[in-house]
Amino acid sequence: MDYSRRNPSPPLNLSVSDVVVGDTLYSQSFICTVLLDWMNSLKENYVDSAGDGDVEIDPCLEDKLCQLWDMTFEAEVAKMLIENELLLIVSQTLEVSKSPRLKEIALGILANALSVSPSLRRHILLDDMNLVERVLGVLFSSDSRIVYEGLRVLNSLYYDMYADFVDQEQKGYEHVCCLVRNILGSTNAPNVLAFILGSSVMDDVLCQTLRFLTRIISLEVNDTAPFVVSFSDPGNFVSVMEAMNQLKVSDPMNACARDSWLAGVDAMIILATVVSYGMRIGHNLNFVPSDELSKVLAGFIRQCGLQVDRRDENDLIQLQVAVDSLKLLCEGPFWKFSDFYGLASSLCALTEAIGNFSKAVGDSSVEIASKLMELSQCVRFISGDVFQRIQSRGNSSEVEKMAGELNGLQVDVPSNPE
Repeated sequence: MDYSRRNPSPPLNLSVSDVVVGDTLYSQSFICTVLLDWMNSLKENYVDSAGDGDVEIDPCLEDKLCQLWDMTFEAEVAKMLIENELLLIVSQTLEVSKSPRLKEIALGILANALSVSPSLRRHILLDDMNLVERVLGVLFSSDSRIVYEGLRVLNSLYYDMYADFVDQEQKGYEHVCCLVRNILGSTNAPNVLAFILGSSVMDDVLCQTLRFLTRIISLEVNDTAPFVVSFSDPGNFVSVMEAMNQLKVSDPMNACARDSWLAGVDAMIILATVVSYGMRIGHNLNFVPSDELSKVLAGFIRQCGLQVDRRDENDLIQLQVAVDSLKLLCEGPFWKFSDFYGLASSLCALTEAIGNFSKAVGDSSVEIASKLMELSQCVRFISGDVFQRIQSRGNSSEVEKMAGELNGLQVDVPSNPE
């Protein structure tokens, strides 16, 4: 039995006479006591607020709060916390506490509760945008643990907004999207996220940041796209590339490495969205450093090939997203002839990996075989487009060299390129 995945043990002082939370073994009295101790610690923080510097959390309280943090993955525990003013306590913690550790735990507890409670997500998005602003404020923190938990809260909050609101008779999905765009557009959030992407060396922080950015960009519409416009800034665009390059995806069998690879797919979505948006509205895309972008993309496409080699059918959807994003990026008008060499080599490696996966699947799964065929066709289409540009820009020897690179792809090259 894998004990690392079991629920945390109930508090040691739990007695048979204690009233438990729902069908769990967690004590209601323990939870209420921890909440009271937590609130009292905030009063002490407020009294001592004139002092400078951070405040250390009481070790006994920290231990109890960590137990509570583990418990909040249980929906019934999260429900009880919500009924006992969790949102107010977290909000006050972010406002008055001078303990970084207490803020980290508060955000972690809230993130866990949000992940198991769609009703809580709806409530905050409809009626408590002040809390959202406070959470956005922690992104300015110099403490990476606080930033990480703040991003977890934001990602939990926007986990599946459409599913959370599509069947509701309240203000509705479009209204909430508008609220989100307004609050994010009125803050410096895009530049803060770009700073995190360009400066952090922690994969978990980069993963959470890219995930949040991808979700927010998906909410934006053609006429109101503050995040897409912001990442059209050369510095912000490059920050996404730097994060993509920083992600440690070298070991495809490592679970954390897979998370990093998925974050790389998010980065491709962001870059492709910015380029596609710029082309649609006629923006000048000269800010895109095509030579650096080609190297980053080439490296990541090789990692996509390694993911295919793992032969995990659950990754196929994300692989398709990555390839679709690559297609959008390759349509950009900023590419130079020299950018295509590394890209073509990586496309060959990816196609070979897809072919090996197809052979391994054989006739055992029509659905997987169909997805692999779709992937392969898309990669070959991209390669054909690349080759067409090479024919139109390069000399005969360069074209011949690239033809050798792409030969294994069986690309249908147009006979009369423009």
